[in-house]
Amino acid sequence: MFQCKKGEYGYIKKRKQQKLGLTILMVLIGFSIYGIGFVVNGMKQSEICLVLGILMVLPGANFLTTFILLYPYHTPDRARYNEIKSTIKSGTLLSDLVITSTQRAMNLDFIYVGNGCVYGLIGKSKHGVKDVQDYLEKGVRNWGTGYTVKIIDSKENFLKTLQTIEEKETNTEEEERVLAYLYSLMV
Repeated sequence: MFQCKKGEYGYIKKRKQQKLGLTILMVLIGFSIYGIGFVVNGMKQSEICLVLGILMVLPGANFLTTFILLYPYHTPDRARYNEIKSTIKSGTLLSDLVITSTQRAMNLDFIYVGNGCVYGLIGKSKHGVKDVQDYLEKGVRNWGTGYTVKIIDSKENFLKTLQTIEEKETNTEEEERVLAYLYSLMV
């Protein structure tokens, strides 16, 4: 139900649902452990059950943190995804990206990887196109030589850019490393 791989369409929506559900589950488990210990111990507080209940806060906090990080971002429209997907002749289209650096989280609706190019369509982001492009350029340069990185701010320009991509032979191993790098940035 909640399974969706990074870069697939619908990832942000499903990941938010999953993390919120797991947070609620951890809270319920924590209260249940505490309640069971309270009842079993003759309506007196059981220290071991209290500690076990409190320990459920740790994974719950981890799930809640991811939910809070993803909360402001949304999955792009399906029609928009289909339009962009139909434009691509070869290469890989990643969707629903929230990438992180040590300083910030950045949202891209789509990233195309192929033919020596990494083209992205910026989503809802507090940071400008140049900030995201500079960040990705530095990382992609480490994993792929000669890759062009370009972040675009409108769907129309993104489609035009995708239509101008020339097919060329590329190193598939290098392209896999660039994709692995991009996956590693995603929440």
